[in-house]
Amino acid sequence: MVKLGVALDPAAQYAQGFHPTETCGVFGAAVAAGKLVKLGQVQMVHAIGIAGSQAAGLLEFLSEGTYTKRFHAGWGAHSGLIAALLSRDGFTGPATVIEGKFGFLKAFSPASLPAKNSTGWCNPCEVMRTNIKPHACCRYKQGPIDCILKLVQEDGLTVEAIEKLTVSILKDGFALVAEPCTLKTRPKTIVDAEFSMPFGGAVAILKGNAFLDAYCLENIESPEV
Repeated sequence: MVKLGVALDPAAQYAQGFHPTETCGVFGAAVAAGKLVKLGQVQMVHAIGIAGSQAAGLLEFLSEGTYTKRFHAGWGAHSGLIAALLSRDGFTGPATVIEGKFGFLKAFSPASLPAKNSTGWCNPCEVMRTNIKPHACCRYKQGPIDCILKLVQEDGLTVEAIEKLTVSILKDGFALVAEPCTLKTRPKTIVDAEFSMPFGGAVAILKGNAFLDAYCLENIESPEV
């Protein structure tokens, strides 16, 4: 799953409007489910092929702050299970679903690099390069919030002492958490807030954390925030 995310080029896939959690997650789920139902090698290939036709997950939820992102991981898991069960019962899927002419890598990203999916599998395993999200928001806000909290806590900064906060954002995530500026500085929903770096920075300073209870309508509507 993670190798596919790397091979797609995450920034390019985001630019296409796809959410890798579900588009890549369905493949990981299919393999995991396939192991659990004891698929053989040929059946596992079919399961992966079937999973490819269920890859989905659009980022359009960002435009209105709606909830569709919240079921991407679960639906990917559901679809992977279906793929494994269908393969077990004789349903078939294309063996070239990853690298084929109309396969996953070409269909979901204009900048994919198939070699990144087929090399360096244990050097180390890509999953060892991933992180846990301590804050209840988009991954691209996690590092900046860590830095903000460290500065505030170590230097004992009060809200009154802060005149301005300038945050650098990774280019890959800029469109997710910093644009459009009018929406990011005035989020309307909880999902909007989860993808707003201005809100994340402000609530971290004011509340001393950016945990789940900080992302609430009360804080979104707060003049202080």
